Amino acid sequence: MQRGKSGYDSVMYSGRKTVRAFVPKPLPPEPPITLADGLKELLESAAHALGQLDVVSTLLPETALFLYTYVRKEAVLSSQIEGVQSSLSDLLLFELAKAPGAPTDDIREVSITCQHLSTACTAWETMASSVKPPDPRGPREAAFEQPGPYQSARPVPPLSELDWWHWTG
Repeated sequence: MQRGKSGYDSVMYSGRKTVRAFVPKPLPPEPPITLADGLKELLESAAHALGQLDVVSTLLPETALFLYTYVRKEAVLSSQIEGVQSSLSDLLLFELAKAPGAPTDDIREVSITCQHLSTACTAWETMASSVKPPDPRGPREAAFEQPGPYQSARPVPPLSELDWWHWTG
């Protein structure tokens, strides 16, 4: 199925500067996205597995230890794809300063990958904690909580008094 380009390049002006921007097409796409035969089942299976992992993470007393193990497992598997000869037990022995059975250079490379993954996880947690969740009341009701300079000069009626029938009746 061909959709063509997903947007277009546009030239915009910001002060004296000329900037190029990519403007995406509006959603939903035309024609709509259709999943191949087995892709829907794979997607549902992956979502189910993530749900199970989320449940398990709430039951653990120390999620940092759980994350520590998975980061190392992922680093070992990713490094094996690149041809590095190391196992999870070799990495753990290396981190405990014991003698591993694999070449030290390979294990050091996996250890560096672990450091990068741990840094990414820490950055993700920091970023996720700095995002303010949307106000459950919605943007209109939340806007009445902190009026602008013009609005603060006069009292703002409660939201219940802003009913159309109240003002026309």
